[in-house]
Amino acid sequence: MSRLNVNLLSSTDFRVGIADYRGDGRPDFRYHARVLYGNSVIPTRASTRGGSALVVRGFGFRSNTQATIGSAGVPVLQASSGRVVVTAPAQPDGQRDLTLTDPATGATSVMTGAVSYGAGPN
Repeated sequence: MSRLNVNLLSSTDFRVGIADYRGDGRPDFRYHARVLYGNSVIPTRASTRGGSALVVRGFGFRSNTQATIGSAGVPVLQASSGRVVVTAPAQPDGQRDLTLTDPATGATSVMTGAVSYGAGPN
């Protein structure tokens, strides 16, 4: 198995190409790809007391998808291929990364600063 880890730092389309190094098309080679990607969190703000339900949209999620906010593991309430619902833990004010993990493959998707804790500016 091969793994490709990519940091996507801009909002644009990306294309991945797979080439056959031998050049003969390798009819004996079967290719299967899977992408795990978290795209957005709704809402982006959580209570410092915890308990806020957060909907994470993206793709490649499975029923065994695990999540952490900051360094705290969070319960996954529901998971489908394009959406994961989690409960935010109690955390002090500030921004936290949200990490999704597929324990079967070791794939991760980190959404940097995706969840803000505490009161907003208004």
